[in-house]
Amino acid sequence: MLTKPMFRDPRLSRMAAFLGSIGIEMRAGTIDVPTLFPGSLVSGGSLVVDESILVAPGDALHEAAHIALSPPERRSADVGLIEAATGGEELTTISWCWAALLELDLQPEDVFHGTAYKGGDSSNIIDCARRGIYIGFPLLQAWEMAFDEQNARFRGVKPFPHMVKWIRGDVP
Repeated sequence: MLTKPMFRDPRLSRMAAFLGSIGIEMRAGTIDVPTLFPGSLVSGGSLVVDESILVAPGDALHEAAHIALSPPERRSADVGLIEAATGGEELTTISWCWAALLELDLQPEDVFHGTAYKGGDSSNIIDCARRGIYIGFPLLQAWEMAFDEQNARFRGVKPFPHMVKWIRGDVP
């Protein structure tokens, strides 16, 4: 029996499968409340995506990064992860999203599009990452989610953009 795909956009389908594999549920739904990224809503530690109003597929990935990077005690909160983001979580979503877009074979512009960041910093983010300068990476390393070349070699793992773990607080 064939089942109808949850999303029309194959990038969203790949995201949903990937996120599910790391323990974050992403499901289709209707969103009728204002959100920072139209079409994506954090709800109870899951991500609801309304494809009809989503600006870009990467906006959903950015919101998933907030779920992944939240401390375990805050991860299942309904909304307001961004408002509660502290200690560099917002910056760290940039590196997390870079690693995820590579894992998902997405184009950087799918995530870092022209309206993704206030001030239009998307092209600078892409340029830096292509040169190996990963904005927000230090916390991924501090949280033992990914490592620079030296620390990766010491631990016997691949360096960033390889992720040792995708969820903050998880045991690798």
